[in-house]
Amino acid sequence: MSKWKTGKYVFNMWVPKPKVPKTESQKKLRDIVKEARETRGKSKKEHQDTMNTLFKKGAYWRRRGQQQKGEKITKSGVSKGKDKKD
Repeated sequence: MSKWKTGKYVFNMWVPKPKVPKTESQKKLRDIVKEARETRGKSKKEHQDTMNTLFKKGAYWRRRGQQQKGEKITKSGVSKGKDKKD
């Protein structure tokens, strides 16, 4: 039999035992960290939604400007140099 018990060693590398908090203070700390992660994720999601709506509105107004100038209308609202009219 090998000194390292290779199969068990390799299995524990892939599937480590979970670290379960044992004391009351460790449990409270775990809950605080978990709550902080959740709130951070929620705020990032809200910010992402806000920025997406702003980008859509900005592209809309850029397209309207292209339409008024008589340029070729693009999805992003930014005219290419070859399409601009001087």
